[in-house]
Amino acid sequence: MTCHITLLTSASLEALTKTFSGPDLKVQPFKVGKGFCVSEEPVSDLQSLSELLRRLESEPSQTIIIGSLINSH
Repeated sequence: MTCHITLLTSASLEALTKTFSGPDLKVQPFKVGKGFCVSEEPVSDLQSLSELLRRLESEPSQTIIIGSLINSH
C-alpha cells in the first residue's frame, strides 16, 4: 500500500530550520518563510520512507507536514 507524504519547500529556498554554529552554539539569524511550494512523495514501505528522510537531511529548505496543506486564500 502506498501513501503520500506532504512536503513543503520554502519558495525563497531559505532554510526552514534554525541553525547553530560556533563554539558556544549560537542561533544563526532565522526568518520564518511565508511562501511555500507543496508536493507529495509516495511512500510504500519503511525503506522508501527512510530514503525520503535521508534525502531531506541535506535539504534545509524542505520539511514534512502531517496531513495536507489547506490553502487559506
